[in-house]
Amino acid sequence: MEDNIQEREVVMANLSPENQEEYEKDEKDEIKKYVVKIKAMFSYELGHIEPDMIEYLFFSKKNSKVKARMVVVKGRLTAYLKTKPYILEIHKESWQDMLEPIRCYVIKHELLHIDEMGFIKGDGGYKKLIKHDLEDFKSLVRESGVDMEKVVRVFGDGN
Repeated sequence: MEDNIQEREVVMANLSPENQEEYEKDEKDEIKKYVVKIKAMFSYELGHIEPDMIEYLFFSKKNSKVKARMVVVKGRLTAYLKTKPYILEIHKESWQDMLEPIRCYVIKHELLHIDEMGFIKGDGGYKKLIKHDLEDFKSLVRESGVDMEKVVRVFGDGN
């Protein structure tokens, strides 16, 4: 894991500002691909998700209990992210260590936080997040449980 972080720092230090932006765009696209995949796999409960209306970013912190989080765009960020009501933040160091099925599980969990009307301006659910509640996440727990073998069965082994 630490090698991956150091590798990224070396790559970024040797890139021009324009190429750094492209490198970061590729990282964002990686997260978005997972969102598109998970939405397709679970369209019956994630059909309302609009992948183009979510900002994606990695955050880096040596030790973080948070592996991922969905946040509402508000305050000053609204001026920069006018068409994106949500930000999906992923802890880079954890992401690099996750197997593909675990990445899928984490992404699905975060997408389940978005209200069914979360992308519709003027609706009471716009920019609304559903808090962690076992009832809200019963399908995820029922499908995948907490057993990693079952997570691999649900999301595949990444090959």
